Amino acid sequence: MRLLLLALLLGALIALTILSSRSGVEEAGEASRTRRWLPVALRVSVILLVSVLVVHLMQRSMLYHPSRDGDFAPLGGGVPIEPVWLTTEDGVRIHGWYLPPGVDQPRERPAVVYLHGNAGNLTHRRDLVEEMARLARAHVLIIDYRGFGLSDGSPTESGLYLDACAAFDWLASRDDVDPDRILVFGRSLGGGVASE
Repeated sequence: MRLLLLALLLGALIALTILSSRSGVEEAGEASRTRRWLPVALRVSVILLVSVLVVHLMQRSMLYHPSRDGDFAPLGGGVPIEPVWLTTEDGVRIHGWYLPPGVDQPRERPAVVYLHGNAGNLTHRRDLVEEMARLARAHVLIIDYRGFGLSDGSPTESGLYLDACAAFDWLASRDDVDPDRILVFGRSLGGGVASE
């Protein structure tokens, strides 16, 4: 984004320099036409610069759409849901739900860290994670990123990575989970977080 801003600014300055230097060399008729374009070029450059600046300043609010609303009571449709509170490496407290696989030998079952998209919170994915736990008979941990749901803080790219690492570490530290059987699953924005 900074490169785009710098490129637009540099392009506007070059255009203004060329337009203003040509006016002294050309004939009077051509010079007056150039002078008429100078204010137009300046206005266009300023509009582009302001637009890029506004987008840069608002990028976080355009990317993240957290919701704090929802039914956070851990009542499942036949699958137990345990509320989980994790603390990230930078000290932010995040909220999640853990759904156990409901089998006799849980360590032999896969485990999933579910990382949702850029909007809403974990309550909007309740049915999905319940189905995942029930049908796959897997451990499932879903978290709300910082600033989403009941989690503290506000979302940032680097913060979301820390949230995901805290979730993975929490799941891997459980005695009933085999760390080699953990799958990190991300949907939409969560796909980028999972890849990181």
